[in-house]
Amino acid sequence: MGPNGAHCALLVKVMRKNPFESCNDGCNPTAVMNRWAGLLLVVLGCGGGSYVVETPDNLVLQTNLRADARGIMSSVQRWSATRVVPVCTPVRILRVSRREIRFEDQAGNRYRYILHRSTRLPVEEHINRYFGQGCPNTQQMSAVDQQGIQTGQALPGMTKTGVVLALGYPPEHRTPTLDGPVWTYWGQRKLHRNRSAL
Repeated sequence: MGPNGAHCALLVKVMRKNPFESCNDGCNPTAVMNRWAGLLLVVLGCGGGSYVVETPDNLVLQTNLRADARGIMSSVQRWSATRVVPVCTPVRILRVSRREIRFEDQAGNRYRYILHRSTRLPVEEHINRYFGQGCPNTQQMSAVDQQGIQTGQALPGMTKTGVVLALGYPPEHRTPTLDGPVWTYWGQRKLHRNRSAL
């Protein structure tokens, strides 16, 4: 709710083409994210914490995400006691606030994607990273990329795009740029570093 109890509109502009659709093994995730320019959410005059969300009916996850038994996901992509919610899962966004995205899949499973206190990116950026129309085209990717995406793991020899689709984006406070040779993901009491194909 905005000032004086008015609802703030959070509009999702949708790309006609999926940014990963034309990617092959050499596609750079930074360049892919640049293709989202103009797609990002437009927030209209909002001073409060919740927004009215207008989204298309055919949204799908753009990467794998990890949820715990209660359906809670974290922007730091923690692995401990989580299961993979696969890329291309059809979803519907239910609610958006400054630090949380609530959504459900077609089976009615509900999820809460929570922005960790360390995140520097606004909620709009997280929505545009993980929700979109059309599935990423993984058929043109290498066998090791496809295997990593299916299992939700970073495997030796994977491309950067394959790692993003398999694990989601690394926490930006530990990996401020996707152009670097090392990406850091939070794991079970240790940091997982992926150097393969980076």
